[in-house]
Amino acid sequence: GVKYVIDFCLSKEIRFDLKSRMENLELVWASKASCNQRAGRTGRVCDGTIFRLLEKNFYDMLPDYSTPEIQRSSLDKLILGLNTALSENNDIFADPGEVLGSAIQPPNLKNIDTALKSLQFCGGLEFRDDQFYLTNLGRLYIDIPIDITYCKLLVMSQLFGTF
Repeated sequence: GVKYVIDFCLSKEIRFDLKSRMENLELVWASKASCNQRAGRTGRVCDGTIFRLLEKNFYDMLPDYSTPEIQRSSLDKLILGLNTALSENNDIFADPGEVLGSAIQPPNLKNIDTALKSLQFCGGLEFRDDQFYLTNLGRLYIDIPIDITYCKLLVMSQLFGTF
């Protein structure tokens, strides 16, 4: 029964910043596909109208589609989850570059390397004998639904009795 949709053509997206190594929720211009999906909320069961609050020229410059989330978010948790799901031996780590590289729209290889270094730095992975191994800390990271850095902070504070 929605008759009118007022669209500012803005969207909130999770973006990973390589410099700070943190994810941020940013307000960005929506893609045309997202705007068209919003327009579909009106006129389903009755006549409806959409009002886009920007100029037509600017709307024409919006991207056709949004950047896939796998290309703009942190891969730390995804890599740990993939290993758990795909590895026959949960101690030996599956090659994330090979697995994620076969995605329809794969992430940047630099982001995969950054995630692996971050997981090593936080103690979630160990590299020995030319192979990555999942640590006990890495197994904990999988189960706690927050950023790896904060996860380590929580685990260590609990371990040392400061939490």
